[in-house]
Amino acid sequence: MEKIWVKEIKAGDMIDNYFAVSEMKLMPFKTEKRQGENYMRLKLFDASGQIEGKIWDSEAAEKYSMLLQKEDVIRVMARAEEFNGAVQLNINKLKVLEKENIDLSDFIPSLPLSVIEKKYQMLKHYIEMVQDPDLRGLLTLAADTYEEEIKKTPAGIHVHHNYGGGLLEHILEVLEIALLEARIQENYIHKDILIAGVILHDIGKVKEYATDKLTFQVDEKYLLYGGHIELGLDILRELADQMEGFPEETFLQLRHIILSHHGTPEWGSVEVPKTMEAIAVHYADLMSARLNQAKLIIDGKKEEEDWTEYNRLLGTRLYYSNRNLEK
Repeated sequence: MEKIWVKEIKAGDMIDNYFAVSEMKLMPFKTEKRQGENYMRLKLFDASGQIEGKIWDSEAAEKYSMLLQKEDVIRVMARAEEFNGAVQLNINKLKVLEKENIDLSDFIPSLPLSVIEKKYQMLKHYIEMVQDPDLRGLLTLAADTYEEEIKKTPAGIHVHHNYGGGLLEHILEVLEIALLEARIQENYIHKDILIAGVILHDIGKVKEYATDKLTFQVDEKYLLYGGHIELGLDILRELADQMEGFPEETFLQLRHIILSHHGTPEWGSVEVPKTMEAIAVHYADLMSARLNQAKLIIDGKKEEEDWTEYNRLLGTRLYYSNRNLEK
């Protein structure tokens, strides 16, 4: 069966293809005629996006509510129809498939492997730029120890850079933004500390996020841990302990950047930034995250429309004209 991607589905299409389940819920009919009966609402996904599905037959809905689990891969026979401005699948039949026979990469959004490899080489180039031998050694050790994790981990689950290679892409964006600030404030910012702080600010995410499932999620081992800031501090200490005579002052500077990179306690920061390097990392981190968030929202809008849907996290709709703006 040739895979049909979620992003390719149009109203009127007859679908016979496979998707993964991210959510399923029995919903009561609100009409008096079907009072006491339920339908099922499903959220289905593949690497290209997500689509909602409905099972209107109440008997089938009850049956599948007991059979289906999150992250099941299912074959779906349905008709695609437009509802409230969005395409949904009216499902006639489905079957749970054995994951052993499915290419799971069809369901995990990721940058192309060639792009990830190119970006990883760029990261190593930034590490080679570091003049301080202790910091360069620490960063080299971090890159070698966590190479595979850095390449496949997202920078977020929902909000920004939420795809394989997203963490690596985010680090490189933050580096470019922060180094621009370093050029402007060259007498006040320690460039080596800045580069190291950027590369390590989110390093805890290589442990926090489980990447062996169909959906990105926090690894259950770390649900009680305190998030990627605490994990990042553990990794920093682990790396520094492997470096003979690593300077304590340098360690404290990096520790502070990890602790403060979210900016305020309301945003999950343990400390507010108190050094020039920490301030630069925080605002470069925020700019990378916000612009990627906006880009993902714009990519999800209808091409013929200029405005996106209202986004709760940004607190606004976004304007982006495909017709009037030259790229």
